[in-house]
Amino acid sequence: MTILSVTLTRSGGFAGLIRQASMPGADLKTAERTALEHLLASRAPHRDPQARDQLVYELEVETPDGRTRVEFDELHVPQGIAPLIARMGKGSE
Repeated sequence: MTILSVTLTRSGGFAGLIRQASMPGADLKTAERTALEHLLASRAPHRDPQARDQLVYELEVETPDGRTRVEFDELHVPQGIAPLIARMGKGSE
């Protein structure tokens, strides 16, 4: 899968702040790209609507076929995605 770009939006939490960061697909590490591909293929829900005051992450992945958004809370971060969130989160502060 060719990933053109990734945008991370972090919102919620106790203060309700919204932060956003973007990264070109060419800057993804191999493990990050693989984790994103698995996440997009799984289409499984990763958010508990009952979770209150949790950080919510939205990843928007742009490919030649269009954009796909995946949302999850901090308690349900999909396997392999945490390092990408940490790296992108440094650019949104």
